[in-house]
Amino acid sequence: MTYKHTLPLVFLMLAAATLACNLSGASSGDLQDGVIDNYKPAAGSSQNTFAYSTDQLDTLQKYGNPIRFDIIFAGNTRQETWYYDTVGYIVAFEDGTILAEQFFVPFYLEMYATTYTPDLFYRGMGIDEIAASSGKTSFVLTTIEGMPEESRLMHLEGLSVGLVNGQISFVETWPSVNEIKLEPEDFASEAPARSQDTTPVDNTETQAQPQNLTSEEAACAGSHQYEAVYYLDAEEYGRGNVSSEFIFGDDSVIWNIDNDTFTLTRLEQNTYFIEEVSTFFLAFEPGGFVSALEEDGSTYETIYTRMD
Repeated sequence: MTYKHTLPLVFLMLAAATLACNLSGASSGDLQDGVIDNYKPAAGSSQNTFAYSTDQLDTLQKYGNPIRFDIIFAGNTRQETWYYDTVGYIVAFEDGTILAEQFFVPFYLEMYATTYTPDLFYRGMGIDEIAASSGKTSFVLTTIEGMPEESRLMHLEGLSVGLVNGQISFVETWPSVNEIKLEPEDFASEAPARSQDTTPVDNTETQAQPQNLTSEEAACAGSHQYEAVYYLDAEEYGRGNVSSEFIFGDDSVIWNIDNDTFTLTRLEQNTYFIEEVSTFFLAFEPGGFVSALEEDGSTYETIYTRMD
């Protein structure tokens, strides 16, 4: 299980959120890149406008706060994935409604539970609001080059936040030794019972997939291990092993990779795209699949070859 985004996914998350960030940036937007210590947000910065939905309140009542989570502000939607690693449950929400669920048998992995909660983050936050809501006064700012709008990463203890034009675009928690260390006895020995109140989408490899899949799609259905080779303008700049999971619908597919969840729409046979990011495409091919993102005259391409 990995906790760091591959570079193309960072670009994808920022690009997907660009449409949502058309307001002016926070007054702290003139901060330079680098380490910021003892930052003092403006008075009254924490004015949270987010409230949990009924589905989310039910989830919190049943499982408690997630061990880790990520949030993407894309277009006019708020997409969230909550991970309950010790229970064996993952749930994805779109605007508070359950989009997909995964039930699995937990297994012990050395990790830490986040001390943040999803309700700390809301649309329109800037650096002042993020610092005030998180309670963190030290962080690192980094500008991401090659994006169509001003894009930055804000790294806090146990947290990464994307900023587009000074406003929050995505949130991802990551392990920090100052958070809650999980022990083997914290992990359940069997998968949780499925809810009777929802029609869950079971993301495990044994899930029944639609019957109209091509052979290339069927080969990638479920969870598999892949070798990923990363290219920028046809020049290789890295490679590694990743876990990727596809859950196919009639005309769409849910893609889980590197702790992130994306919903793609079928464009044509074996080819899908993200509606909020018209320049991102994913194509299934014999032996694996390819993703491509075009931004600011550059092409970021990743070739995934199935290893199992």
